[in-house]
Amino acid sequence: MCDGSFKDAYGTAAWVLEGDTSKGRIVGRVIAPGNSSDHSAYRSEFSGISAVMVMVKNLCSYHNITEGSVELACDGLSAIDKAFSYVSLLHIDEPNYDLIAAIKHQWKYSSLLWKVRHVKGHQDQHTAIQQLDRWGKLNVEMDQLAKAYIGVAKSRPRHFSIVGEPWSIWAGNKKVVKDLASTIYELAHVEQVKQYWFSKDQITPEQFMNINWGAIGQAMSQSQRSKRSFVSKHTVGMCGVGKFMVRWKERVSPNCPRCGQLEDASHVWICSGCNSAEIWEKSLADLEQWMSSVSTDPDIQDAILQHLKSWRAGNTTHVNIAHDLQDIIQLQEQLGWQSFFEGWIPAGWEEAQQAYYSLIRSHRMGRRWTVCLIQKLWNIAWDLWEHRNGILHQQDNCLSSAELAVLNQKIRSLYSQLLNSSISSQDRYLLSLPIDKLLGKDSTYKRTWLDQAQVVMAVVRKNSWSNSSRIMLSNMRRVLYRWLHRST
Repeated sequence: MCDGSFKDAYGTAAWVLEGDTSKGRIVGRVIAPGNSSDHSAYRSEFSGISAVMVMVKNLCSYHNITEGSVELACDGLSAIDKAFSYVSLLHIDEPNYDLIAAIKHQWKYSSLLWKVRHVKGHQDQHTAIQQLDRWGKLNVEMDQLAKAYIGVAKSRPRHFSIVGEPWSIWAGNKKVVKDLASTIYELAHVEQVKQYWFSKDQITPEQFMNINWGAIGQAMSQSQRSKRSFVSKHTVGMCGVGKFMVRWKERVSPNCPRCGQLEDASHVWICSGCNSAEIWEKSLADLEQWMSSVSTDPDIQDAILQHLKSWRAGNTTHVNIAHDLQDIIQLQEQLGWQSFFEGWIPAGWEEAQQAYYSLIRSHRMGRRWTVCLIQKLWNIAWDLWEHRNGILHQQDNCLSSAELAVLNQKIRSLYSQLLNSSISSQDRYLLSLPIDKLLGKDSTYKRTWLDQAQVVMAVVRKNSWSNSSRIMLSNMRRVLYRWLHRST
């Protein structure tokens, strides 16, 4: 029997080993491994299970026990299911990956038969202890021991060692215990991303640290793939605007289809041609309505709307702001309001809005408000981009016959590749139209299809390369094995 406890970012577990009776029982307590941010009640349960399995292994080794059975009981049903599942695979982004991997490793190589039992926890809260069965009494005892050990855990330094853990990943002096894929990705690429932006002289290291990357990440993860691609391309500035279309030999002129000026990514947001101001005003009105509907701080709402209007109009006139927003406005001024429009929002906006929610005793969260604000801004950018594309592909701005031929040829080639590839069910919509009907669509539709199809095809190629590499390595191992074991 084992049970865990969690309080104040510290986790402990208590466990007991008994035979048919309580005679000769072994009782132990353990401090859950990990940093303060890693701990949870869930992790404490896994720590108890791991401790039991390690102790049983040591007893078997000492007494030379090679067969038998053990029944392990715990009140954490989800922990038992996760640790002793025969069918579910352990994903690398699983919380408490290190402990679960260690438990499964011990289980795999144990010569004993392991049985598991779920025991309802805290039965003593509604039933006299004398009326509980043996399992219930043991659970109450372990719960009390684990809770009493929290004080000891607080007085000890954090530790990270887990017996039976097959391998571990460390970033400097910090052990990675969860979200392995995203953490490794960040370790491999974040520094490169920082250096890229620093080299552009658009942001300083201090400003970079002030940006609310957590909220931006949530906004990205909740957006469609096409929207994520759109935001990334336009923020970097390398997208299908006139400047790059000429460079890529897709168009003859780099000028904006709405106003005739040189078109780069930034110009799309501030262009005033072909009634784009009406799209902007309507979008801002919708943004204002949304901010009011979610109880936005009136000072924050006014500051955002006024500065966005001033930025797009190219005005440098002073905008009156509330005194308590001056610091966050100054940070935003340093980043630029175009950066704000593209989602690069300092964390101070979330903190200011959360303070207002606390003031009015609202249950709303500043983080949720920030994520939604970023998505609303991206939607405005999308509307401006769609308006621009609509003007571009109108009759008086239609593609030349040569450009249309190039576009159609790219679509035919990519359509054929998708037909002969294994694409996921969520991407099958790209093949919902026959090729002749797809080529009969307008240029805006076809360009959108091409952008999305290219993203899907890139994923297919990456997966194909990974599979080919695995097959090649498997064949190499097979040949090497045969060579090493060839008859002499």
